[in-house]
Amino acid sequence: MKEYRIEDYGLIGNCETAALVNLGGGIDWLCLPAFDSAAFFGALLDREKGGEFFIRPVEECEVERRYLDDSAILETRFITNHGTVRLLDFFAVARRTKARFYDFTSLHPMRKLVRTFRLEGEGKVAMEIAMRARPDYARRGPAWRFISGGHATFEASLFSSIPLTSARDDLLAQFLLEPGSTHFAVLDFSEERKAPTREQIAVWQEMTEAFWREWNLFNYYRGPYREIVRRSAVTLKLLTHAATGAFVAAPTTSLPEIPGGAANWDYRFTWLRDTGLLIDTLFRIGYSGEAKAFLDFVVRQKDGSLAPLYPIQGGAVPPENELPHLTGYEGARPVRTGNRARDQFQLDTFAHVLEALFYFQHTGGTLNRQMRNLLDNAVETLVRRWPEPENGIWESVERRQYTFGKVMTWAGLAVAGKLVKERKAEFEKICADIRAKVLAAGLMREKEHSYLAAEIGGHEVDAASLLAFTSDFLPPELARA
Repeated sequence: MKEYRIEDYGLIGNCETAALVNLGGGIDWLCLPAFDSAAFFGALLDREKGGEFFIRPVEECEVERRYLDDSAILETRFITNHGTVRLLDFFAVARRTKARFYDFTSLHPMRKLVRTFRLEGEGKVAMEIAMRARPDYARRGPAWRFISGGHATFEASLFSSIPLTSARDDLLAQFLLEPGSTHFAVLDFSEERKAPTREQIAVWQEMTEAFWREWNLFNYYRGPYREIVRRSAVTLKLLTHAATGAFVAAPTTSLPEIPGGAANWDYRFTWLRDTGLLIDTLFRIGYSGEAKAFLDFVVRQKDGSLAPLYPIQGGAVPPENELPHLTGYEGARPVRTGNRARDQFQLDTFAHVLEALFYFQHTGGTLNRQMRNLLDNAVETLVRRWPEPENGIWESVERRQYTFGKVMTWAGLAVAGKLVKERKAEFEKICADIRAKVLAAGLMREKEHSYLAAEIGGHEVDAASLLAFTSDFLPPELARA
């Protein structure tokens, strides 16, 4: 069975969940109905057991791929000896009828994964379709049943213009694709599912193209690498959970930090650290709506306390759990769900929240009472607890005096001085104490070189320390020393 590298995947989504599409026209990862739901397709983590949904030529072919303009509509072209097949993959996306012209967070829950394919030019191409759903992380079969125009299981219904035959848990077809009609396969996981017409599918595509075209009008970045920045912005948008305002750190679980290693974590949650950096980015290129939705999400959390991470749909982060029946990406085990970092203490989390609040106010937002409470909570935690050991950015089990946490505390309190001006002098004194401690016991010197150690009083190097230059904690000259 062919395996794919992470860079071989294209990402599509609807700001509620996301799918990974490989170079062979196969969907290897999709959780329904949301990012943090159980996997419906999981070949990414186990090619044999995990489940997949492919549409592809039977014969060997060359593959070309691109996104249509600045959208999340993925085009794959299979170039065979008998003709070229064009496959489009996208989730239908639409704003609510009453959404204002600048509001791209109030979305209608379409919940339709659309796949259309047609032959370009003349010829005939032998094709194959396989729907191998493996719900609940491949812990049960889909139990497909026939419905009008398609097949249904608990999580979704599949409607296809190509007749599919049932083979145990799979739905399969082999056929000749000839010039003429555009064919489709629609995975519908909405509340009301019924077979679509080709005209409806065309409308969904037009609507989705319009959504992304209009969203991109608000991206006012015009600097270097403009195309890369715009594409990256679409990817960030796809990580948002529109219904709650949350962001996921990644739409997947258990992709290893090191090939074959055991550092395989579930990142389908909102990390305040990651989101703080993301919000900074969105503010800078023109997207304040997503940032405001996220701040609203944070202030809705229980008792206003700040944890390192939150589930995207409310409740509690589930405890870490292993799925031993799955082999893992390229054999990297264990496959995990949930996350043990939910109870950790990470200083930089509070600093990133303060930066997010600052950028929100700096771009014209008004801090409401709940946001002010959030501000006070973050400030008081940093003021009171900055000397303490913590779990740090790498979320180690043992708490230590991590240098990066001190640097980010300094940055957070510097921003707090702009938000709570009457306490600016107090924060400046604490910042001076932090800087003095870090430079005295964290800035190491070896011969003619200097570096920030990972821990106060330690000697190991930490790449996160490079961020000390972006925050102006250290002078740029030291980067060359």
